[in-house]
Amino acid sequence: MSKKEFGIFLPIAKGGWIISKNTPALDASYKQNREAAIIADQIGLDFIMSMGKWRGFGGETDHWGSSLESVTMMAGIAEVTHHAKLIATAHAGLHNPAVTAKMITTLDHISQGRAGLNIVICFNQTGHFNNGI
Repeated sequence: MSKKEFGIFLPIAKGGWIISKNTPALDASYKQNREAAIIADQIGLDFIMSMGKWRGFGGETDHWGSSLESVTMMAGIAEVTHHAKLIATAHAGLHNPAVTAKMITTLDHISQGRAGLNIVICFNQTGHFNNGI
């Protein structure tokens, strides 16, 4: 049986994962994501992953109305973590494969071999991308 790995999915978009007015405020700031990544690395999680969001839902909560870019943010996270794998997200329909390869290779150098890539391959009828493998 293969070793199980555990990690976190950083909330790099406003509102994080839950569309609600009652959840703790997640503002898509680098500071919040940096603090979460440092804690994840310190407690021994195996990976830290960031989603890629390009369009919000609007409405009263403006869920995902602002977000950070995944690969760039993970390069910053690489400087403040030491053990966890760092998995950035790219969208196959938006990112040039050669440019993406160069970006992830650079992230791998910055993180000293800890970089990974989550490739999102499709989106749903609302125009929001679904995470793929």
